[in-house]
Amino acid sequence: MSASSFDDVEKGVSSGRPSKEGHQTHITQEQEDLHEAAEPPFVVADDPQYPRDADHGAPLGPVASEKPSINNIKAVPNGGLKAWLQVVGAFFLFWNTWGIINTFGTYQTYYESGILASSSPSDISWIGSVQAFLLMLVGAITGPVYDAGYFRHLLIGGSLLSVFGQMMLSLCTEYWQVFLAQGLCIGLGSGCLFVPAVAILSTYFSTKIATATGLAAAGSSLGGVVYPIVFHRLQPTIGFPWATRVLGFMMLATLGVSNAVMRVRVLPAGRRKFLDLSAFKEAPYVLFVAGGFLSFMGLYAPFFYVQSYSIETGIAGARLSFYLLSIINATSTFGRIIPGYVGDYIGPLNMIVPCALLAGIVCVCFMAAHSIAGVIIACAFYGFFSGTLVSMPPTIFVHLTKNRAVIGTRMGMGFAIISIGLLIGTPIDGAILNSSGEYHLEIHANSGQVTDISAESAKTRDTYCKPFVRVTEWRTKAVSGLHWRAHTIYCIVSQVIQQGMEQPEDYPYNPTKRRKYRSDEADEEFQAGPLTRHQQSRLPRVPRPLNAGAVDTSLAYPIPLNRTAKELVALIFTPDYGDRPHRSDWFTVGLEAQAAFHAVLANAALHLDDLRGSGNASSKESELAVFYHHLALAKVRTSLEDFLTSGRNTPAGERDRKLLQLIGSVSGMVCWADNSASAEQWQIHREGLLQLIRLRNGSLDGLPNHLRGTVNWVELRGALMRDTPPLFALPAAWVQQYTADRRRAMSDSQVFADGMNRVSQIRIAWRNQFPNDHSPQWLELFEDLVLLAPLVDADLASSFAGSGMEQLRDLPLWTNTLIHRALSLERPKETDAEVAHTSEPGSFELRKDPGTAGQEESLVLAEACRLATLLFLAPIWRAYGVQPVPTGRIASRMGILLRHHTSFWHLAVAEAAFARLLSWMLCVLSVEVVGATPNLQSKLGRLDEWSLHTLAALHDGDTGDLEQTMKATLWVREVFDEKIHLIGAKLRDKALT
Repeated sequence: MSASSFDDVEKGVSSGRPSKEGHQTHITQEQEDLHEAAEPPFVVADDPQYPRDADHGAPLGPVASEKPSINNIKAVPNGGLKAWLQVVGAFFLFWNTWGIINTFGTYQTYYESGILASSSPSDISWIGSVQAFLLMLVGAITGPVYDAGYFRHLLIGGSLLSVFGQMMLSLCTEYWQVFLAQGLCIGLGSGCLFVPAVAILSTYFSTKIATATGLAAAGSSLGGVVYPIVFHRLQPTIGFPWATRVLGFMMLATLGVSNAVMRVRVLPAGRRKFLDLSAFKEAPYVLFVAGGFLSFMGLYAPFFYVQSYSIETGIAGARLSFYLLSIINATSTFGRIIPGYVGDYIGPLNMIVPCALLAGIVCVCFMAAHSIAGVIIACAFYGFFSGTLVSMPPTIFVHLTKNRAVIGTRMGMGFAIISIGLLIGTPIDGAILNSSGEYHLEIHANSGQVTDISAESAKTRDTYCKPFVRVTEWRTKAVSGLHWRAHTIYCIVSQVIQQGMEQPEDYPYNPTKRRKYRSDEADEEFQAGPLTRHQQSRLPRVPRPLNAGAVDTSLAYPIPLNRTAKELVALIFTPDYGDRPHRSDWFTVGLEAQAAFHAVLANAALHLDDLRGSGNASSKESELAVFYHHLALAKVRTSLEDFLTSGRNTPAGERDRKLLQLIGSVSGMVCWADNSASAEQWQIHREGLLQLIRLRNGSLDGLPNHLRGTVNWVELRGALMRDTPPLFALPAAWVQQYTADRRRAMSDSQVFADGMNRVSQIRIAWRNQFPNDHSPQWLELFEDLVLLAPLVDADLASSFAGSGMEQLRDLPLWTNTLIHRALSLERPKETDAEVAHTSEPGSFELRKDPGTAGQEESLVLAEACRLATLLFLAPIWRAYGVQPVPTGRIASRMGILLRHHTSFWHLAVAEAAFARLLSWMLCVLSVEVVGATPNLQSKLGRLDEWSLHTLAALHDGDTGDLEQTMKATLWVREVFDEKIHLIGAKLRDKALT
């Protein structure tokens, strides 16, 4: 490679560093099983006190403990009696924290006409706001306390404070007394209970965390239904004091359940600071907290004011308006369970964003509700959509926390900031009410606008922490100021990979930012090398095999594989999927290359995901497939960055080896894209691969034979799409297989006789009209096409019947060779296609070169025959699984030639042999354009109608004779018969009309 290549590349890359070389390991299943058996589940995986195994990163001296480490994800039960008992306990904690807060609307209505009638609605709402504010603010203290292992102390202390505050409330008669008892005491008690309630669930659940949190959060809704009804029923009969005490006794009983069943599962994280300021350097965390702040500013306005609003506006009486809050809380129960369950599959952020937006819209819709039915409907919808704003944030905080040891701390910090929005939101609404006296306009508009703004903020943060999404969009971005070579490589290849990569939520590594992840006891940086066992323990797991066979243990894999990764790799070796097109091309440079192996793993994962179409893979397996695809793309992109930034200082041999790995990995992804992407997307991959080849001075010399064949195949398909001569010569393996197939065809006397009969007719037609033609290349190409096509017919027929798989791997090589030869033929120097189209529809102008006088018709005919050959071969390529093979450019070009040069039609009338040649070209053209998509038809200028009309005229309208001619000229029946019947049917329909 020339030094100038790297001079150019370095201009376009401003940062990056070389990756650390990983160890070459050979891990068998038995070795991994023995290693896993030797490592008990309670081992702290990254304790710096003990030496580490060089290959796996596992500690050699396990430290036993009665509880597992908080970072040992493998030990998370994700179910079982004990785990679900924690959900029950958390359910009653939500019941007595958020459930009590959701009850405040009933107290607000009572206070305004009862013991606090002299106070304004804004002043009264401060009591509920402070209560909710302290519930979340105290989390900044209780989070680190929980992380330090004081869960039981928080649980008991919070329970006592909450019950004590409720009992003291029954004795209050003044505003300051109510504020102290209900606002401060119950608020502090709730704050001690809330963060531990949600944090402990993350130690019992990982893949079902959103479902578990949603079920627990449903307690707040049900508490918000039960407590208001109890208070409303008892207060008129037994008075405010005893009605409040009854609620206190209910709190005591339900909190007793939580204290009885909830237990800590993991080791405490050790001493930590009360604040984790590094969290505020992470954009996803900051944006999520900002969105939560705005959400909770507008969240509780309907909870606090819907009863007063319905009474004072005359929409409902006092009795019916009371149940509006219960309706909100009842529907909020479903809004916490159902989105939580769905969030485990599509991601909690993808769930909370639309729900927050819809909650804001419904809040604004209160302005249009002037009947009790409208208010009830608005309350029901608002309760459902607002439920996610309470149930989802804890789950999202877990996903945004790389180190599970600081979940409580980061959750407490976030809720402390969010609580400020909760504190000021409802008093602001109360102040608006005091100044205007109008509930239905100002309050709901204010809360609705704030909630909608929070949804927009959630959309922004969602771009940083998006869940598993199937990769369908591959784009490039123009980077100004870069040299063309660096621009093409870094922009086309690197950005393609980056655009195809979304950050999995459960993986503590952002490949686009190369951040460090701080584990419990040691620093650890994820590089492109082998994954340690600690890193592998963080990968998602599934309870059953992934439809895969047995991994080939005789191969040395360049990275350690966990069970799931082994099953994905084994999928490639499974005989059931042996007919996957170009499967072998995934191993372009061998499994010893890390970058190429990651591409193999990505393709295997996408292959599994693709099986879902036939019902052979579950949604969880699909999620895993996309996870490994993202991880593999991150590794390939890291390898590319390291290569571009360290190329000058790398020895020549090492540099070429790395470049070879990158070429192999990108070519592997191109091979996959031929089945899963559009032509435009595939061309992006091809261009990136060719630019990597140009870094080798455009030479394929020194590439392994299989990789060289893959690059030739990729470039050949791109050349066909653009109808340009191929850049590289034919590989020797293709030529050898082509020669062998041709000999096999010539040894079959019947095939040879039929083929020579067709060839002789075309040759006669050609020579009779152009006896002085000195370019017989196309005739030689056509002769080989006629000889070899019957082999395709027999091969496809046998393969469709369940045999002939061996030929499927080899026979398409002659198709590659013929297409290569057809693209390499000399062609007339025509004006640009766009100029030809704009000058006159259907025109085709020849550039007059010295020495070609009098041969224009011959050159045009040769070009038409060349294009017809390509159109004949394209469906055969598709029959062997090559997709996409767009031929619109070739068909359009051929239509221009045949339409403009009317002399061909005079020759067809004068001589039957030439009519057969012209009929063959029209048949091939019709097969490609008839039945095309409307978009392609518009681009082709209704070429299908013209070709059908011309074919019918050539055969005097006899559709039967036309079909027989087409079957004789398009003799590969397995490929063309279906289209021939379609063309015949269209012609008969035209004849009838």
